[in-house]
Amino acid sequence: MSERFVVGRDRELAQLELAIGSGNDGLRLAMISGPSGLGKTTIAEESIARAAHRGFDTIVIRGRAGSLSTPFAPILESMPGLESLLLLT
Repeated sequence: MSERFVVGRDRELAQLELAIGSGNDGLRLAMISGPSGLGKTTIAEESIARAAHRGFDTIVIRGRAGSLSTPFAPILESMPGLESLLLLT
Protein backbone atom coordinates (compact mmCIF):
# COMPACT_ATOMS: atom_id res chain seq x y z
CA MET A 1 0.00 0.00 0.00
CA SER A 2 1.04 3.63 0.21
CA GLU A 3 4.07 4.66 2.24
CA ARG A 4 2.47 8.04 2.88
CA PHE A 5 1.10 8.70 6.34
CA VAL A 6 -1.98 10.91 6.06
CA VAL A 7 -3.32 12.37 9.29
CA GLY A 8 -6.91 13.51 9.83
CA ARG A 9 -8.24 12.57 6.40
CA ASP A 10 -9.75 9.16 7.09
CA ARG A 11 -13.29 10.34 6.37
CA GLU A 12 -12.43 11.93 3.02
CA LEU A 13 -10.35 8.94 1.92
CA ALA A 14 -13.12 6.52 2.93
CA GLN A 15 -15.68 8.56 0.95
CA LEU A 16 -13.48 8.42 -2.14
CA GLU A 17 -12.94 4.68 -1.78
CA LEU A 18 -16.70 4.13 -1.46
CA ALA A 19 -17.37 6.33 -4.49
CA ILE A 20 -14.86 4.40 -6.58
CA GLY A 21 -16.13 1.03 -5.36
CA SER A 22 -14.78 -2.22 -6.73
CA GLY A 23 -14.41 -0.77 -10.21
CA ASN A 24 -15.37 -3.99 -11.93
CA ASP A 25 -18.33 -2.39 -13.69
CA GLY A 26 -16.63 0.31 -15.75
CA LEU A 27 -15.05 3.73 -15.63
CA ARG A 28 -14.82 5.65 -12.38
CA LEU A 29 -14.20 9.35 -11.89
CA ALA A 30 -13.23 11.16 -8.73
CA MET A 31 -12.95 14.91 -8.80
CA ILE A 32 -11.57 16.88 -5.89
CA SER A 33 -12.03 20.63 -5.85
CA GLY A 34 -11.90 23.49 -3.40
CA PRO A 35 -9.88 26.49 -2.26
CA SER A 36 -6.11 26.44 -1.98
CA GLY A 37 -4.45 24.99 1.08
CA LEU A 38 -7.04 22.39 2.11
CA GLY A 39 -4.97 19.31 1.30
CA LYS A 40 -6.52 18.34 -2.04
CA THR A 41 -3.17 17.22 -3.46
CA THR A 42 -2.43 15.00 -0.46
CA ILE A 43 -5.88 13.41 -0.57
CA ALA A 44 -5.64 12.90 -4.33
CA GLU A 45 -2.17 11.35 -4.17
CA GLU A 46 -3.19 8.96 -1.39
CA SER A 47 -6.40 8.00 -3.22
CA ILE A 48 -4.43 7.33 -6.39
CA ALA A 49 -1.94 5.16 -4.51
CA ARG A 50 -4.77 3.18 -2.91
CA ALA A 51 -6.57 2.74 -6.22
CA ALA A 52 -3.38 1.56 -7.93
CA HIS A 53 -2.79 -0.89 -5.08
CA ARG A 54 -6.29 -2.29 -5.71
CA GLY A 55 -5.45 -2.84 -9.38
CA PHE A 56 -6.92 0.29 -10.97
CA ASP A 57 -5.30 2.03 -13.90
CA THR A 58 -5.28 5.70 -12.95
CA ILE A 59 -4.95 9.00 -14.74
CA VAL A 60 -4.53 12.37 -13.08
CA ILE A 61 -5.58 15.65 -14.61
CA ARG A 62 -4.96 18.94 -12.91
CA GLY A 63 -7.11 21.61 -14.49
CA ARG A 64 -8.57 24.91 -13.48
CA ALA A 65 -11.78 26.80 -14.11
CA GLY A 66 -14.00 23.75 -14.01
CA SER A 67 -14.03 20.21 -15.26
CA LEU A 68 -14.32 21.02 -18.97
CA SER A 69 -11.33 23.39 -19.14
CA THR A 70 -8.65 23.12 -21.83
CA PRO A 71 -6.35 20.67 -19.94
CA PHE A 72 -9.14 18.09 -20.16
CA ALA A 73 -9.58 18.27 -23.95
CA PRO A 74 -7.13 15.47 -24.94
CA ILE A 75 -8.55 13.15 -22.30
CA LEU A 76 -12.13 13.83 -23.39
CA GLU A 77 -11.20 13.11 -27.00
CA SER A 78 -9.52 9.82 -26.11
CA MET A 79 -12.19 8.68 -23.64
CA PRO A 80 -15.66 9.72 -24.84
CA GLY A 81 -17.37 8.06 -21.87
CA LEU A 82 -15.58 10.40 -19.52
CA GLU A 83 -17.22 13.52 -20.95
CA SER A 84 -20.69 12.27 -20.08
CA LEU A 85 -19.56 11.68 -16.48
CA LEU A 86 -18.09 15.17 -16.25
CA LEU A 87 -21.29 16.73 -17.55
CA LEU A 88 -23.20 15.22 -14.62
CA THR A 89 -21.34 17.38 -12.11
